[in-house]
Order: sequence, then C-alpha cells, then structure tokens
Amino acid sequence: PWTAPQIPAGVPILPSTTPQPTPTAMPTATPVPFNPGGGGGGGGGGGGTVTVTAFSFHDGQPGSVTVHTSNPNAQVNVFVKSYAGGGTSPQNQGTTDGSGNGTITITTTPAGCNGTVSLWIITNNSGTTSASATCGP
Repeated sequence: PWTAPQIPAGVPILPSTTPQPTPTAMPTATPVPFNPGGGGGGGGGGGGTVTVTAFSFHDGQPGSVTVHTSNPNAQVNVFVKSYAGGGTSPQNQGTTDGSGNGTITITTTPAGCNGTVSLWIITNNSGTTSASATCGP
C-alpha cells in the first residue's frame, strides 16, 4: 500500500528586515473648470468672439447648444452647470463650419435640471463666453 511522504522539518523563516511600503495618498480629483459669470471674448489663438444663438435642455435627455464664432472652423467645448445641485456636465465637443456656425450636442444634461443652467463655452480661436439657458423637465 501507498504511504504518505514525510515532509522533513525545515529551518524557520526569520522575520524580514525589509520595511513595509508606505501608503500612497489617493490623487485629488481635478475639478472641471467653470466660469459662472460674465461674457468672454478674445484669446485662444488669435482672438474673436463666440455667441450662443440657441439652446435646448430637458432633464435626463441630451441637449444642444448652437453657437456662432467669428472665426470659422472653431473647435468648441461646452460645459453645463446646474444650480439645482446637479453639478457640471462633462466636456461636450464640436466644431463650427466654414461660416462659424455649429450645434454642439450635450450628451449629459445635469441631473435635476429644472430652471436656469449656466453655459461655459471655450473655443480654440474665437475666445470664450458664458451664458444662461433654461432647462425644463
């Protein structure tokens, strides 16, 4: 018959002299920049203006912001801030056409969007601006 092998007694393992690693602090989240007031203009690679010409926002649905830039083919970034405690939306990107017109889809309207929201628009060649828009249920 088969017999179990005998494991020889070993030398005890001594405690390590290597120090334990120190914990690394969690990184701090970078807040989304937001300018709640005043219009912009100028800056961003040559100056110019950006104007909000239309908008559409409804709680829980994608929205849109239509803009006109004084310089055509502008790269546009739109942020939406809800004062109802919904926070700031992620960056929403788009480009204006050869006439400086473009509609940017807002993929995430801040939760609880009912009333006034603030828009912050940044372009690469037609400055920045901020505006207010109405958001309904």
